[in-house]
Amino acid sequence: MRFLRFVFAVAAILAATRASAAPEEIEFSDLADPLAVVFDDPYRDMGFQLLNELKLILQVGEKLSQNDLPEEQRARFETRRTAAKDMLEINGYDVDELLSQRWEVAKKRRVALIATNPALDKAEVTLAGYLIPAPQAADGTYYGYLVSQVGMCSHLPPPPPNELVRVKLKEDPQGQSLYVPVQVTGLLRVEPSDATIFILDGESHMFSGWTLDANTVDQREDLRDDSAVNAFHQTFTNGIDLAASTEKVQPITWRNLVPQVEIDSDPFLELTSDQKLDLVIASRIRELQSAGVDITPEQMEKLTGAVKRLEEDDIDMDGLIALRGEIVAQRAHAMAAVNGTLNGKQVRLAGYVLPLGTGGQKITEFLLVPWVGACIHTPPPPPNQMIHISVPGGMDPRGQFSPVWIEGTVEVKPASYDLFLVDGSMQVKVAYTMVTDVISDYSAADSDDLAKVEIPESAFAGHSWFQIAQAKVSLIFTRAMSGLRDDGSSKAFWFAILVAFGYGLVHTLGPGHGKAVVISYFVGDGGSLRKGFKMGVLIAVFHVLSSIIVVLVADFALRQATGQAPSDYRAIRLGSYALIMAIGAVMLRSAIQASRQSQKSLESETGDHAHAGHDHHHENHGNNHDDHAHHDCLACSALEKKKKGAGTWLALAVGVVPCTGALLVLLFGVANDLLFPAILMVAAISAGMALAMSGIGVLAILGRRVAFRRMQADDPRRARFTSGLRITGAACVLLIGTLLFGLTYSNASQLTVPTQSPSLGDSQTLGQNG
Repeated sequence: MRFLRFVFAVAAILAATRASAAPEEIEFSDLADPLAVVFDDPYRDMGFQLLNELKLILQVGEKLSQNDLPEEQRARFETRRTAAKDMLEINGYDVDELLSQRWEVAKKRRVALIATNPALDKAEVTLAGYLIPAPQAADGTYYGYLVSQVGMCSHLPPPPPNELVRVKLKEDPQGQSLYVPVQVTGLLRVEPSDATIFILDGESHMFSGWTLDANTVDQREDLRDDSAVNAFHQTFTNGIDLAASTEKVQPITWRNLVPQVEIDSDPFLELTSDQKLDLVIASRIRELQSAGVDITPEQMEKLTGAVKRLEEDDIDMDGLIALRGEIVAQRAHAMAAVNGTLNGKQVRLAGYVLPLGTGGQKITEFLLVPWVGACIHTPPPPPNQMIHISVPGGMDPRGQFSPVWIEGTVEVKPASYDLFLVDGSMQVKVAYTMVTDVISDYSAADSDDLAKVEIPESAFAGHSWFQIAQAKVSLIFTRAMSGLRDDGSSKAFWFAILVAFGYGLVHTLGPGHGKAVVISYFVGDGGSLRKGFKMGVLIAVFHVLSSIIVVLVADFALRQATGQAPSDYRAIRLGSYALIMAIGAVMLRSAIQASRQSQKSLESETGDHAHAGHDHHHENHGNNHDDHAHHDCLACSALEKKKKGAGTWLALAVGVVPCTGALLVLLFGVANDLLFPAILMVAAISAGMALAMSGIGVLAILGRRVAFRRMQADDPRRARFTSGLRITGAACVLLIGTLLFGLTYSNASQLTVPTQSPSLGDSQTLGQNG
């Protein structure tokens, strides 16, 4: 009897043990510590606007703690803080209590994301999810990661550590597809791990609080249909478009990407350009005074005048200078702020393509920008006005700035990318990303989305007025060429031609284009008015011809051979600047020789044939003596013949650098089958440039003549003045060429183009800005 009781007891124990060993079916929400996730969080339901008001109170409080804060600014901050407190109290919140709890709540939130459920430690469980393959460990162990949703850790944010499970596998998962739906059974342990693995198009940081020793891994086909986001998985495994997703596609515009970030008050926006200039002058001279630099009487006069004008306009100069740093910071925040409500949404947006990478003959990634010329001919848009697009299946080359529609899931994922341009490369910051194969052509005949694009004020922060004007003109170019492509009417054509001519005329007056070289040449060597017109026309023609050659020969040939655009034209710049240096050196040598010969003539001349005051260019005669030898001095005649072709060579050296304005038009034309209209528009740009450059050359010649009229023909000072001008002009040409060559050569290894041109006054990099 006792034996039977013993047998029954053992059997009961074995049955109980077997029953307790049965795996428990759990969900991802069970993995977190239930006690850690339950706590009082007064910020949870506040809403975005009220949270911003609370943040403002904190920021203003820090500023008010500064002892040197001006009284007017202190009063303004106090008023703003009071208004924020009133808004929070009206909505039933105690501001002091909210501020006192923020560190404690932040700590509880961190704990809630990390704390694991102790009841599941060392438990046999069954968990269903999506498997991410991971590389084999150093000890030969196979691992993968189990997540609750398709796209996590790649294009969706990763789960918290206590809901990310590292799975120890018996077989290598690398041959499997990404996000395979599985059900895993095994021993679950609290074992934190930290690793970085490559998923799709980038690295992902995997911080897990659990390890699951898998006994069995079974596929769960039923999970493929129980979530709308499973379309993401199908895209990368079976090639199904994201358009197959059940989520409705939301049409958006570029304005939707920018959140409503309010700058408390920006008094600088209310200032006129003259007032801003006075403020800059006063601020700069005061900075010099503070640094102990001696101020000249002229600078002191400028300071006094600027302060007086600002006071007359009732402008608080000291208050504005004190606010400058704060406003700059607020503008930077506005440029980087993103619209978080769009994260993970299916959207449709129109924009222009800037290729980044290619795979074979197809484009695999590009930047989508809101206007033609962005990042090339104008400052880059703010990060929240660009989207990085990955195309898994590849896209046929469409050329730079081809307009397209894109559809897909947009993600907030700030990153930097190297954008290869026609004259180097630029690192740009982008706030959004998207992976999609759904790309179609945009037509202005069907939509006016791109015609309505406006450049946000935040895009202009830190840029000069001329760069701002360039950006706005480029936007006009975008609309003109889009209308020409989709309308095709004579009205659209002539409007585009008019825009091109105006662009060439106005744009030439900005930084670059060799104006300093032209002025130095004509002030030093003089010449006829015809010579001035000729120089301007030649520079414009060479400028535009180089652009046509670059696009239609170099760009086209390289695209056909490799599928990529040329990345660097610095060799052209270096050759151009070297030629300017050589011409400057020859001019300087000739000027020095002429000066020495003139000095000898002054010492040896007798009788009526006195050359002391004789300018061998005869600029004061009113006749065109530049094209024939009218010199009794054989040495001067020889020198004149040597430099007769210098003007043409100088025009070639200046004009050979491609004009990026013409490049922009031609690239757009090639990409949109508008080659002939694009060439006509480039010709219009050339005409505008020729008119402007000719005017600059003529003004330099007339200025030299005015100076000569002040001196008598037989005045010995005239000979010395002529020699001095020649030497100075030639030295300036040589110096400008040397500086530009040195700057370009020193940056050649970096392959980067600054967002703002180097400060060389009017002798900035010729053609770099257009």
